[in-house]
Amino acid sequence: MLDARRVFCEAWDMVRREGRMDERGYVGDGFSMEGMSELACDFSALISPEMFRRWVRPALEVEASVVRHAIFHWDGPRALVHFDEVMAMKGIHSVSYVPDPGERHIQYLDLFKCVQACGKAVHIWGEVEEIKLMHPELDPARVMYRPAVQTRAELDEFLAWLVRHT
Repeated sequence: MLDARRVFCEAWDMVRREGRMDERGYVGDGFSMEGMSELACDFSALISPEMFRRWVRPALEVEASVVRHAIFHWDGPRALVHFDEVMAMKGIHSVSYVPDPGERHIQYLDLFKCVQACGKAVHIWGEVEEIKLMHPELDPARVMYRPAVQTRAELDEFLAWLVRHT
């Protein structure tokens, strides 16, 4: 794991340098001049909280310290067993939760509220009407929406609604 952390730091620096990120900012689900990336451990759904605490959390915290603005990609309900560890991770700014196939984000509204109560932001995607139902329940300072729209007009209409209701 120490070698993996060292390689990550070297690879991140190479991408930053070669991509001239200091001049252009970083791209992921957003923009940040300080660095940004989505960190993940999809395997976490298959390991115990003790294994997560021993191997995954330290590695992700090192990666988050290098990236600066880290989003944790959290895969499915079986990974929620690590909630406390994920919330305690240093450097994780926000969480992007991926429900199981057939599930909707609105089914996890209570989870998103708990994440926000722990001081982290959440990424919510889905149909505009679903987002509109969740919006009054969430802290707008700790949420990023990715609405499923087909046209610029639909996006503009949603943004106007969001301004009126925030």
